[in-house]
Amino acid sequence: MALNLRASKSWRNFSVPISYRIAEDRSEERLFDAQNVFSNQGRLETRHGFSRLNSSAVGGGGEIISMSYFQKEDGTREILAKVSTVIYKIDTAGAVTSLKTGLTAATKHRGVTVNGRHIVCVGNDGLFFYDGTNFSALGEAAPSIASVAAASGGSLTDSTYRVKYSLYASSIGFETNMSGQSATVATSGSNNTIAVTSMTTSATHPLMDKKRVYLKDVTAESDYIFIAEIDLATASYNITADSDSVQVGRVSHAPPVSGGALYLAEFNRRVAYTGNNNYPSDLYFSEPDLPDCYDDSLGSPRIALWGDGPPTGLGSGYYNGDKAFPYLVAFKKRSITVINSDFSSTVISRQLGCVSAETIRTINGDVFFLSAYGWRVISQGKLVVDPNSLQPLTLGRGDIDDVFKSSGYEKELNKSDYSNMFSVYYQELDQYITFVSFGASTSHSAAFVYEFETRGFKRYAFQLDFSAAVEGEDSSGDNVVYLADSSGFIYTHSIKEDRTDTDAAASSVDVEAFALMPWQFGDDLDASRNFREFIVHAIASANDITVRHWVNFSLADALETTYSFPDPADGFILDVSKLDEDALSDPNRTVVKGRGDLNRVGYSILIGFYQTVTNGNINLIRAQLDSSKNGNPN
Repeated sequence: MALNLRASKSWRNFSVPISYRIAEDRSEERLFDAQNVFSNQGRLETRHGFSRLNSSAVGGGGEIISMSYFQKEDGTREILAKVSTVIYKIDTAGAVTSLKTGLTAATKHRGVTVNGRHIVCVGNDGLFFYDGTNFSALGEAAPSIASVAAASGGSLTDSTYRVKYSLYASSIGFETNMSGQSATVATSGSNNTIAVTSMTTSATHPLMDKKRVYLKDVTAESDYIFIAEIDLATASYNITADSDSVQVGRVSHAPPVSGGALYLAEFNRRVAYTGNNNYPSDLYFSEPDLPDCYDDSLGSPRIALWGDGPPTGLGSGYYNGDKAFPYLVAFKKRSITVINSDFSSTVISRQLGCVSAETIRTINGDVFFLSAYGWRVISQGKLVVDPNSLQPLTLGRGDIDDVFKSSGYEKELNKSDYSNMFSVYYQELDQYITFVSFGASTSHSAAFVYEFETRGFKRYAFQLDFSAAVEGEDSSGDNVVYLADSSGFIYTHSIKEDRTDTDAAASSVDVEAFALMPWQFGDDLDASRNFREFIVHAIASANDITVRHWVNFSLADALETTYSFPDPADGFILDVSKLDEDALSDPNRTVVKGRGDLNRVGYSILIGFYQTVTNGNINLIRAQLDSSKNGNPN
């Protein structure tokens, strides 16, 4: 073509998100659509797949409705999964063990790790802890009242006394509230010993191993002062002398209130929980560093959450990304409350809220979540707003908001299924991944992936219907995503996996990857164009890429061309140094140019890349479209 008629459009890299906007702003490039690809340092790559972790289905093949990840202080890594009425543990080799039975079948469990223990809530069934050995109810009630009597000997001051005692778990520093006070006992003359009997010798909490005895001088109106620590199995103890201790008994170490909890979070060295069956909108806090202990006095930290309806989730954020300055976010469906470390609270939204607790993720100190109007983020204790409209900002800058707002759209999210959608953060690729359902379907076989590199979304599609997900580490300590399906199997997804999926029969399935570039058209909307050569740079590969193209905004008449990217360095290369032998033939770094003549005439053109091969990688780097303008028909 004549040089002065030639025009070219270049894409310098593929670090761009998708956009479902109809009226696209061409000042910022987007992909028309994409599936099973992600942006990586300017390249567009096929996503990695997943492989099955456990060979035997959890719970005999029922749906895994919730998962949490627990890493013990010795480095042992386990996934907790709930199927029907049972919570199981699954180690990183896939072995399955039952932990807790008799739970409510439809209630999800949620867990956070605090001070080496995994704290778990299961709705009205209660709050529990798991330490890698014991799975037990959180907290312990005060023991029963002891009996007392004056006995001969001893050196107690002549006075009138009462006795209380508590139970103590020395391995975790948990001491219960004191028992009720004993009857009064008077010492005098030769009877200056108090014989304490009938003390409790067992506890529900499996870590309880000690008792602590306290004495109060009723005449002097003193506090209950620590006297001695004895073994749990010891039923009696003789108090023979006054104490010089200044330690007083516990009064704010009650167990959680009855009615359990639906949601919990770690906050400022405390466990915060809400969704109690008896007090649904109340927010409770444990004592610092003591997840078993709650202050049941009138001065206890307890906040009534603003807004209609029950809470929908909790999340912890950090001012300036510093864990020393935390804040807690409490969600309802249409309200958000932020609580600071001094327990002051502020309602930051009376319209927006969270529709699914499983979408709440803390990333770099900010709290990400799914609302009924899109994915939002709270930073510095405030909703991030659009600088132009000053309205809460949707992740992806509104590029895919049609999935929330366009009724009947192919990719419209199933609003009735919002509460079952769930998210994970895959740190290795800096991706916030949310598994969703479309239309009237309740299958979570698709996900929208927010990439921090592109500040926008891509879309993943899977062969399986996933039901839960959690981030964690594998046996090597590498960051992975654990995915659960509806038939009791758990899968691992990470960059260590091949770019191949697994189906329900555990057979290998190729990943169907494609990316559609945006519609291209000239500034003169009344003039057609000759679309000529299309040039693509990609990483050398033995796998071809199919390029399809459509014209005139019609998806009815696709034509396609096959592009090959053979490695030009195949064969023997004599390098200068033995150390350089592989440097020029590294298959992951060799760039190859592919060319194809489109030879289409039209007002606009859409170009797409397609690849479905075993362990293939589309691996696109840059592209260029050459065209020339035709005359105006008028």
